[in-house]
Amino acid sequence: MGSSTHRPTDDAFVRDYNHAVELGAAGDLPGAIAKTRGLCTRYPTDAAAWSHLSALLIRQKDYRGALAAAQDALARDPEHPNAHINAGVAARGLGDLETARRHLEEAVHIAPSDPDAQLQLGGTLVRLHQMYAAIAAYIRAIGEAHREEGRSELLIERSVDGLAAVTPSTPLAEPLRSLCDGVRWLTTGEPGSI
Repeated sequence: MGSSTHRPTDDAFVRDYNHAVELGAAGDLPGAIAKTRGLCTRYPTDAAAWSHLSALLIRQKDYRGALAAAQDALARDPEHPNAHINAGVAARGLGDLETARRHLEEAVHIAPSDPDAQLQLGGTLVRLHQMYAAIAAYIRAIGEAHREEGRSELLIERSVDGLAAVTPSTPLAEPLRSLCDGVRWLTTGEPGSI
């Protein structure tokens, strides 16, 4: 992915990073944030730790802190796709849609097969009233999500929901509704209707 950052491999780093991820997954955001801040202090050049901190702060809706952490990650590795995604989501949360779009487009450029990048770009383009571009991003997210084992259903569901929200305002509403129903049927086994 073009990462120029050397990732620490010592056991303490790996243990603490995994513990921070587990705390976040269990819903202990304050604990996960504290553990990740500690990693950022002990391993200040690790872009992944800064990016993870950004993602946790987004979950807490601390968009200013999240944007600062994402920018710290990007200062260490300008081609870190998750840091660009996090910067985009944080900027969108702050209402800066142009900065959000710029970061999300960069994430898509760096990692074109990342469905999260496409999904977040689609959501930002909707807010910018660029509906056809949003539709294209959601369709790319659906296509890429099919390639990812274990994550595809949630990503496809989010993409289809985003696509469904866009379609009523376009002349392509009926064919896109059918597409959404077909994708839901493929991923869940049950036909749906928007």
